[in-house]
Amino acid sequence: MNIYELWQKKEVQLAVDICRILLVFLLAVILFVLIKEIKAVKLLAYDPCKICMNKTGAICFKLK
Repeated sequence: MNIYELWQKKEVQLAVDICRILLVFLLAVILFVLIKEIKAVKLLAYDPCKICMNKTGAICFKLK
């Protein structure tokens, strides 16, 4: 049996289809989280200490 015959089997095609569906689902989850946290991502580009202070109520001491 060569690789082309193996690739044509229904079981292999089903496994590839399932992997594709899972990858699309994973991409959708990543995009959803990124869009949900876009404000935090923008803020992180300017001041990461501000995010921590907003979420935890802690006071940030920047060492210079």
